[in-house]
Amino acid sequence: MKPFSTMDMLLRVRPHLQLARFRRHMQHLVDEQTAKLSQSERRYRDLAALSPIGIVQGDANSRVVFSNERWREIHGVKDEEEAQGHKWMECIHPDSRPEIPKWMEAMGRREAYTNEIKYLRPDGSVTWGLVQGIPIEDGGNICSVTDITEIKNLQQQRMEAMQLAESEQRSRALQADEHRRQQELFCDTICHEIRNPLNGIVNFAELLLDSLNQRELIMAAPDPDTLAALNAQLVGEREAIEGIALCAQHQQVVTNDVLDLSKLEAGKVSLNNVNFSPQDLVERALKILQAELQRKDITSHLQGLPMTTSGW
Repeated sequence: MKPFSTMDMLLRVRPHLQLARFRRHMQHLVDEQTAKLSQSERRYRDLAALSPIGIVQGDANSRVVFSNERWREIHGVKDEEEAQGHKWMECIHPDSRPEIPKWMEAMGRREAYTNEIKYLRPDGSVTWGLVQGIPIEDGGNICSVTDITEIKNLQQQRMEAMQLAESEQRSRALQADEHRRQQELFCDTICHEIRNPLNGIVNFAELLLDSLNQRELIMAAPDPDTLAALNAQLVGEREAIEGIALCAQHQQVVTNDVLDLSKLEAGKVSLNNVNFSPQDLVERALKILQAELQRKDITSHLQGLPMTTSGW
């Protein structure tokens, strides 16, 4: 066998040497890129750890691949180990579940998604998050979650305060309407109470005037019969004067009641149990209307009332 020459040996060994150099170069590039990736991942994790908003990466099945501490706080997840493989959609409150199909459609169209989501923690507490998500190449997604629970609570408190204010306003309006109705009823009652004794005074005055006219005729030709008629007129006139006085007294009572209204509203009116006669009370009321009853030829008769009783 003919021995290899130096040239033949070089030709045979050179490809192997070139391949070894290429392998070392490729390994160097791989190590360099791996170091860069590791550094980039550490930088990403450090930034995520310091971020005031929640950050989560999910796979195509919506399972958590990575999450920072703030995201776990918002969702009520204890630690990173518990978060791994966790289906973040299970944390969504039933009120926000209708948003899930919209999220899936946006991710399927490779579009960004933003909305306010209500979360239900394992301990039963509720949080709100402003969710912003984007799809990534492996079919998964990356989301940021900003805690807006305090803002939502303030909005709820403001809404409740507005509802309470509206309710109080409606209540005040109803009270004002009732107060106005009571005032109208009061004025109507007072007007009737004042008008009745005034009518009595007017009617009694007319009776007195008629009596005076008749007296002038009687005095023009006095005789025993006319004197008897004059005596009867004097009795009627006395009753008319008593009626006028009674009407004036009744009107004074009404006036005092109106003046006592302020005391009633201030709670300064005291009630006393006193004895009174229902029959006398009704007779006085009829006395006020006697002149008008006579003018209309109406006869009144009173019976069956107790003489005395007590009341407030």
